[in-house]
Amino acid sequence: MALCIARVVHATRSSATVSFRNCCLLALLALFGSTGTLAAQDAVLRGMVVDSATSAPISGVTLRILELNRGERTHGDGEFMFGTLPPGNYTIGAWRLGYRQTSVRVEVRAGASLQPVTIRMAAAPASLQAVVVTGTVGERSRDDVLSPTSVLSSEALDRAMAGTLAGTIESQPGVTLTSVGPATEKPVLRGLSGDRVLVLEDGQRPGDLSATSGDHAIAVEALTASRIEVVRGPMSLLYGSSALGGVVNVVRDEIPTSRPQHPHGMVVLQGSSANSGLSGGGSFTSAAGPLAMRAEVSGRRAGDMRTPAGALDNTQVSSTGAAAGASFVFDNGHVGSAYRYYENEYGIPGGFVGSHPEGIDVAMRRHNLRAEGAWRSGSALQDVRAVANVTDYSHEEYTKSGSVGTAFVQRLASGELMTRTSGLGPFESGAFGVRAQGREVRLGGATRTPNTDDLSLAAYAVQEYHAGRWRLQGGVRYDWARFEPIGEHDINVGGQHIPVRTRTF
Repeated sequence: MALCIARVVHATRSSATVSFRNCCLLALLALFGSTGTLAAQDAVLRGMVVDSATSAPISGVTLRILELNRGERTHGDGEFMFGTLPPGNYTIGAWRLGYRQTSVRVEVRAGASLQPVTIRMAAAPASLQAVVVTGTVGERSRDDVLSPTSVLSSEALDRAMAGTLAGTIESQPGVTLTSVGPATEKPVLRGLSGDRVLVLEDGQRPGDLSATSGDHAIAVEALTASRIEVVRGPMSLLYGSSALGGVVNVVRDEIPTSRPQHPHGMVVLQGSSANSGLSGGGSFTSAAGPLAMRAEVSGRRAGDMRTPAGALDNTQVSSTGAAAGASFVFDNGHVGSAYRYYENEYGIPGGFVGSHPEGIDVAMRRHNLRAEGAWRSGSALQDVRAVANVTDYSHEEYTKSGSVGTAFVQRLASGELMTRTSGLGPFESGAFGVRAQGREVRLGGATRTPNTDDLSLAAYAVQEYHAGRWRLQGGVRYDWARFEPIGEHDINVGGQHIPVRTRTF
């Protein structure tokens, strides 16, 4: 019977040791005490996280195998376990509030055996670094990301939390915001906004119409996010060729990718005096056998914004959100789905150029259903990930008389297939992917824009080449889109004739 041996290759910002005596004992147990047949190529990695000064076990430590995108938490006794691992070299990152972030390199060799690894963490006032998943081939520490990246998580996210997503990230370098009311704040990256800045939720487009007009709010609630990432640079090609400003990704792991050992959750409550606002929400994650589950709920209420010149009429906000997700987690991947509902009713003040004199009220609703699956092989074809996403979005704008001024309905369906590679020829890591999206937009009320169906297809590739201390990164993306108006009738606006026809880009 072949034994699997794990050894620490090197440690970053911390020391990590493996007890030789424990390894020998475990090896003897595996050799003589096992009655089953273990896989010849996989291993189970066990270990403990302890305080570097007192050697006391640390519970609640978040652990990630960055190459496999697998997460775990330590138990009350400081122990952790990762299920079946293919042979290879892995980076295990450890994070916990009050301790310095630590990462260790572990080598897993062919065979199967218990792998005792001790990770020692030094006490620190706050975590010094964060893991980045947006605009990278896989999860990486922020120091290892080439593109300019900002990450808000943990206590930094709590301190920055505002009434909108854009307000929350406004303090990040190179980020500002634009709005026509408190509820419609949108991020501006490198002076670009609208469809030049792509907002994502767990890496997927929310399917709203926020990029089409300044008075359309972003249909994403940041209150229950675990972290928010802002990425600028060429890696935005992974998400779309028009995202020249950058990408904002709200990460909450709505579809769990690992089984938690113990139920855990969070509750947040926030108040604001400028608009008599109150916000609250919470999330809960648990497991039942191989099934991991997550649920959340959130809500916001606020009145008119008060200014030194008096109250700004018609700036109230009322929003509600809820979501539930579950996934079946197995040794080499997961399969799961999630549903999210979000509604937001807010006011747009009047009195500025281009606005309705008395302002308007907006009511939006968003239903989203997402399914995803991932399979990890551990070979040159490191993993394969497939995502399907369906969104039903509606949006009505009401005048003060109660009549509908403008109405929008958008139904969007998308699918994406991506594979990550490792050691493919001269390239150390990379990714290939294809994406397809179909959308129908229906409009009513005063708008003259014709109803439209559109279809878009995309293919992309990103590869990284390492040479000593140098790392080169390159990518290419091709997009094809076709927009077909329903009933190709030309329109006349202010005496100007505008042709309406099918367009392909």
